[in-house]
Amino acid sequence: MRFFTGVVLSLSLTTLALAATQPSTSDQAGMNAFRTKDYATAFRLWNQQASKGDANAEVNLGMMYLRGLGVTRNPEEAMKLFQASALQGNGQAEFQLGLMYAKGVGVQQNYGEAMHYYELAAEQGDADANYGIGRLFEEGFGVTQNDKAAATWYRKAAEHGVAPAQYNLSLMILKGKGGEKRDETAAFALCKKAAEQGFGPAEAQLATMFEHGQGVTANTEQALFWSTLAAKQQEKFAERQRAALAARLSPEAVTRAQQSASEWKPVLTTSSR
Repeated sequence: MRFFTGVVLSLSLTTLALAATQPSTSDQAGMNAFRTKDYATAFRLWNQQASKGDANAEVNLGMMYLRGLGVTRNPEEAMKLFQASALQGNGQAEFQLGLMYAKGVGVQQNYGEAMHYYELAAEQGDADANYGIGRLFEEGFGVTQNDKAAATWYRKAAEHGVAPAQYNLSLMILKGKGGEKRDETAAFALCKKAAEQGFGPAEAQLATMFEHGQGVTANTEQALFWSTLAAKQQEKFAERQRAALAARLSPEAVTRAQQSASEWKPVLTTSSR
């Protein structure tokens, strides 16, 4: 899902933080079913728990309605479930409400409400919400545009492994924005952390950094590897970049890069909940 300008933050269960309470046996059984794509079972289990007012189940069920998994997509129903969970103090529900208000999904777009729910979630330590606040400050949506504040919130999220925050902060460091000292090496390191989680924009940026030797020794084969991964996610210009890089390498090098890309798996972090 596209979040503001050119930045992706997936509304997915892979970012789900069951923060309000410890997950119950049904929560875990539902998550196990979801992870194996047995959406019918996950929906049944979580629907049973949500009907009893279980805050975690309400969030999980809301995600399924939001994405149309195991049920007809219904953002409005997702919004109701998130609101019910948020009333019980579930930080992930608060974050999802903020994201829906920011994007105008299932509700009229309202940046003030987005900030309100992001702040509630951030107070509970939700790292994704820190990223959301950073985006509002960087874009000046509902608040006075403030790159320094954006960088501060991005760093909070990045320290907890939130890939979009790592990527955005790396760009600010690369450009010396937001009071950050321009440092190509530090920018590369952060971008790599985001790319290693499978974040498409970071994969494309990392390919460019390897191609031009920004913060790292130039390596065309590595650039091809990362551009191949980015192209799989339909990142803009990645396919064109991949073709241009392949033309500069030997057939053996191209084969190595493509084989590595086909076998590559993203690294799961504590934010990949």
